[in-house]
Amino acid sequence: MCRSCLLALAICFAFVPIGRADDLPLRVGAYAIDVTPEKFPVIVNCSFNEVIGKSAQSKLHARCIVLEQGKERIAMVTVDSCMMPREFIDSTKKLITEMTGIPEDHQMISATHTHTAPAVMGCLLAIRTFQRVT
Repeated sequence: MCRSCLLALAICFAFVPIGRADDLPLRVGAYAIDVTPEKFPVIVNCSFNEVIGKSAQSKLHARCIVLEQGKERIAMVTVDSCMMPREFIDSTKKLITEMTGIPEDHQMISATHTHTAPAVMGCLLAIRTFQRVT
């Protein structure tokens, strides 16, 4: 099992209420979905230069683990991307709540921070704006 998975599980066990662990089973579910772009070219986050990706060298994924004990559930999601805008994450959390009932404050969504994945946001915009102003 990878180190990050072990760390995630260790963090999740910290949420198990003391005294209830013997009474209620801890259920765990995991899922991964391929998020590799189907249409190219795409803009890739690579250093401070704009790079155009013309093909995929390997698959990109969004992975999720959900832990449930009694009525409490938490979800942790990680996406193969450099970064994601707050608005995107907030709207995704709302969609997850609508589909699963897991409250937004019981969800964590993060990026793996790879500089070879397509951009979810225009992270180079700030650099271009700064260059235009100066």
